[in-house]
Amino acid sequence: MSNDENRRNASGILSSFEEIIRLIAEYPRLSLPAGVLLAIFWLASVFKTLIDGFEWAYKQWGFYGVLVVVTIIALLSLLSICLVSLAIAARPVIKPFPARQLSRSPTIRWDFRPAQARHISYELLVKLLPNGPVHRIDVPEGMHHAGITGIAGEMEISVHAIEAGSKLRSSRKIRTEIYRDSVERISKTGKLRVAVHTDPGEEVFCYFQNGRWRGFDIDFSRLIASELQEDPDIRRRIEVEYSFYEWPAVINAPKEHVVDMAIASISISAERVKKYGIHFSVPYAESKLGVIAYDRALPENSPENSVTLDELKGRTIAVHNETTAHALAVKAEQDARYGDIRFVVAGNNDELRELLRDSSVDAALYDYQRAFTLLEAGAVLRTLDHDIGIEHDRYGIAYSRVNARLLDKVDGMIAKHRLRLETMLARFIESKRRDLLPETPGSGPAGSGRPAYSGKTNLFVYGSLMYEQVWRRLVTRNFPQKAARLSGYRRLRIENEDYPALVKGVGTVPGILWLDVDDENLRRLDRFEAACYQRVSGVVIDDSGAEIAAEFFEIRESHRSIVEEVEWNEREFESKLLSRFVKNYAGFNQEA
Repeated sequence: MSNDENRRNASGILSSFEEIIRLIAEYPRLSLPAGVLLAIFWLASVFKTLIDGFEWAYKQWGFYGVLVVVTIIALLSLLSICLVSLAIAARPVIKPFPARQLSRSPTIRWDFRPAQARHISYELLVKLLPNGPVHRIDVPEGMHHAGITGIAGEMEISVHAIEAGSKLRSSRKIRTEIYRDSVERISKTGKLRVAVHTDPGEEVFCYFQNGRWRGFDIDFSRLIASELQEDPDIRRRIEVEYSFYEWPAVINAPKEHVVDMAIASISISAERVKKYGIHFSVPYAESKLGVIAYDRALPENSPENSVTLDELKGRTIAVHNETTAHALAVKAEQDARYGDIRFVVAGNNDELRELLRDSSVDAALYDYQRAFTLLEAGAVLRTLDHDIGIEHDRYGIAYSRVNARLLDKVDGMIAKHRLRLETMLARFIESKRRDLLPETPGSGPAGSGRPAYSGKTNLFVYGSLMYEQVWRRLVTRNFPQKAARLSGYRRLRIENEDYPALVKGVGTVPGILWLDVDDENLRRLDRFEAACYQRVSGVVIDDSGAEIAAEFFEIRESHRSIVEEVEWNEREFESKLLSRFVKNYAGFNQEA
């Protein structure tokens, strides 16, 4: 048979085998008869090989040839038996251990059950990865657990059974990551792991748009990472890693130690602390309950008015499970005054939205702030006035109970950035409101995406406008100034340009705050800035730690592609590029 024929036959056998595998994958019940047929075929092949082998040996060397073949088969069988016996012999088995853990005293446990009683001690080997030292921990006879206090990082762990000073059997290696708490983990790995909750229709707290994750929760976590980078216990570049959870699994996520915290506008409650075994930060935002409905379903009031529970009598109202609205519904059902309100519990935001869309309910109760994520054209949102005794939602960050150090640090950051957080959330809600409601006249420069002129404005600058040589060529008056910084942003280079761009990210940008800039000069500065920038409202912090409302120019998302992932070098600009910029920049001719 030629080589080509051999290849064709082999290819045909392989193709047939692949077809059989696909057939079994599609019809799993065929696996048992197919396995039996395969075993029969294999045994027949073995017997055929043995018969051919004996026949060939007898023809070559007669009786002695057969004896040699029998001897070889016996030796191979004995070797196979030894190998199988070694493979199935008892070995230490490490009990299930999490892939990531935060603990001051982690304990490894194992079982070992040899066929007969022996005097066996153990050795626990902990190897830090990728190329760290190996820690050996001796464990006395009869003890099947050991603590690994004082060892932190990503590691590989194995247990060795020792008898009379010699290694008897070894466990399989497991890989895990252990740190005392999240502060230690962040300082070692440079990663802040955050659990968030998202819904496809959401455009306030956490949503995916134009290939990027956006929203208040995303910006909040970047702000936290920016502050932690400067913390004396960490002091390193931090990257934020997001893990996305359904509701209410996001509340439980910190306890699993895979994430450092959960930010998902989670309402603080003693019941959740007890149920999920977590701690909450101080509140970073507060929200009343809101009522979402289409106009025909609510009393004839203006959209700005509130709704009372009395006005919802006789209606069917949807609530999201395990929320403050759900807690209110439970209490209202037990109150004789509101017994004729029918409540329907939705399992998630999509279900809640669909109940409203297909008129299965008259309205939905939800946190007023989060209700903007469900609001659609044709619907209205009003606050709910009630006397049930349910407090306003106060949002907090959820932590594992071992994360007291991280909680304290972030609590201090929340206190430091109260105005910033309030402004951030208001901006997202106002943006969503503008998408749904007509633009009011005089709200800002048409098509500019910039705040309205309001008399006097604090303007934070971070690039060329920090320098008197540039600033004085643009403004017509003297304005006071002070040093300030903006957290949660990065100052990056623009391709083929000397000036920088401001983009959201983990970092703190230093700059100058020009105070009380009048509208005339602000218009001049607006004209000076290239079309790739938009002026936005925000909050900066001065050297005394005080928050100050300000505006600043950030890069438009439509121009994000021209920004390089390289930090802008302020010293290089001042020493080498400033004079060229002042001499050549065409924008100076456009400010008048």
